[in-house]
Amino acid sequence: RPGAPAPGLIWALGRAGRKALARGLLSTADLDSTEAVNIGVAHDVISDRAAVSFPESASLTAATTARDLMRSNVSGGSALGLELAAFRLLFAAGDPGEGALAFLQKRDSSF
Repeated sequence: RPGAPAPGLIWALGRAGRKALARGLLSTADLDSTEAVNIGVAHDVISDRAAVSFPESASLTAATTARDLMRSNVSGGSALGLELAAFRLLFAAGDPGEGALAFLQKRDSSF
């Protein structure tokens, strides 16, 4: 169908959850911010003038990696390769284990 989501977007929607994936595959309508939060594509909506606090529990490795990913200007296969490299870096640094455990135990992470 015309306007079908790109494979990378389908993958990202799948990571956001079943609701997000179904919405992306079954509808061509634009996604507004409220719906994005409701289906798990976004965590929150803030204004462009709002102060955003840095999470105290983020590790230096995770913060640096997030910054570098946001600054990168790649798409397609290169973007997926960069994300995989970032994941491997964070995994090697021990962040995923503590982050996942803290999430499951509903507590702040401690790096």
